[in-house]
Parts: sequence; structure tokens; C-alpha cells
Amino acid sequence: MRGFKSTYRRHGTLNLFAALEVATGAIHTQTTMKKRRVEFLEFMDKVVADVSPEREIHVVLDDYCIHKRNDHWLAKHPNVKL
Repeated sequence: MRGFKSTYRRHGTLNLFAALEVATGAIHTQTTMKKRRVEFLEFMDKVVADVSPEREIHVVLDDYCIHKRNDHWLAKHPNVKL
């Protein structure tokens, strides 16, 4: 019997991060080779870069692990609610 690791090979699969700006219909996207918290927060940095710090941003996410434990980033962006 042969054992298998719990990970799998992605064979070039890209990840897509996307954000919809409901008020304008604008869609912000970014593709990445890796699916880590680092890439997610880099995408979020781009999303909030063009928004006034006084304006609240509400982000709806699934419960994937990279969307959790981002308190350090949220502390720098108090106008963002995940």
C-alpha cells in the first residue's frame, strides 16, 4: 500500500482574488500563483488604496484560512470590516 500526502499539486493553476464595488459596478481582480495570506493582504492593500480612509469598506469572505487572523492588517485599516 502506498501513502499519499495531504497536499496536492496544482499543475499551474492560478488563484483569482476579486472584489466588486457595489456602488459603481467596478471589479478589482488579481491572479496569483500561490494562495497564501500574504497574497490576500497584498490584494486587499490594492483594493483599499483608492478609497478614502473615512469611507467604510465591508468585505464578505468565505471561511478559508487565509481570510482569518488578519488582526494586524485590520488594525492599520480601521475602515475595513471583514
